[in-house]
Amino acid sequence: MLFREAEDDTADRRRFERWLLSSPECVRAYLEISALWKQSATLDPQRRYDTDTLIAQGRERSSTVASLPRNASPIATQQSREAPAVRRWLATAACIAVAVSVLGVLSWMQRAPVFSTMLGEQRSFALADGSTVILNSSTKIRVKLSDRERRVELLAGQALFSVAKDRARPFIVTSGSTQVRAVGTQFDVYKKAADTIVTVIEGRVAISEESTSLASAEMARSAPGVSDGRSGGESGPVLLSAGDQLLVPATAPPQQARPDLAAVTAWTNRQLVFKGARLADVAAEFNRYNPRKLLIEDPRLNDFLISGNFSSTSPASLLNFLRMQPGIRVQEQDDEVVVTGAPLEN
Repeated sequence: MLFREAEDDTADRRRFERWLLSSPECVRAYLEISALWKQSATLDPQRRYDTDTLIAQGRERSSTVASLPRNASPIATQQSREAPAVRRWLATAACIAVAVSVLGVLSWMQRAPVFSTMLGEQRSFALADGSTVILNSSTKIRVKLSDRERRVELLAGQALFSVAKDRARPFIVTSGSTQVRAVGTQFDVYKKAADTIVTVIEGRVAISEESTSLASAEMARSAPGVSDGRSGGESGPVLLSAGDQLLVPATAPPQQARPDLAAVTAWTNRQLVFKGARLADVAAEFNRYNPRKLLIEDPRLNDFLISGNFSSTSPASLLNFLRMQPGIRVQEQDDEVVVTGAPLEN
């Protein structure tokens, strides 16, 4: 199960399969470890023992037990009589030692699994803390839950988070150097090539810049109507409430807006809603969902404004709209759709 949920490492998988097939004792040890792993949540419900300590103790004990036969008395008759049993015992001990190491790897993978979607795919799932996440097309996140915090790294794409309230464990989403901190709220984070867009649907979030305090100060100064709860000009995180959106560029001051929330979250219903959007940006959005890309060949059309509701997985409605516009020509090919300027009719 953990190999399915975590980022697949082909080399690790091959090493695991070679170990598993090396001996029937390894198969038995793995099955025993798997059964124990499934019951781990009920064995220590108060979480008194952390996983790293248990693995270290398991390795130490496995190493100690496996060394005992080397100190046994070398009596020939007894050795010949007990050799098969000793060999089986050694094989089992060795397999258990390796299984404990594998358990350590799987434990790390469980603490920080990676979830992803392919082009055009969307996925919704619940985290162990009760929070839910919806991943948009071509999105990847890494999740690490601990007793002190819940941390998600947005590696690519866009995700909508509905956070379960837990004041003892803040929910933190990072996108590059941008950090979004929440306790119980709903917000959307979109990681673009050079920007991050954070939109708060419900509740409040605090946004800060991990790289430098100067960026945080710049955010506070450039977000009108948003107070960071500090005085005397101190820099700090930007606090956003429901309906607020913050664009955090890589090399420019952040920009705050009050967008149409229905339009922001329309992607969860496979819809794209544009209100006066540049054609270049519209094409980039459609290209996130469809294998046949829209290519704006005439740079003069990049700033052509588009308004309307379209299906994210079917650009036909957009193409029909463009065909109706004077001065625009649409050429469909097998692997792309080329949009060029057309001479105006007299």
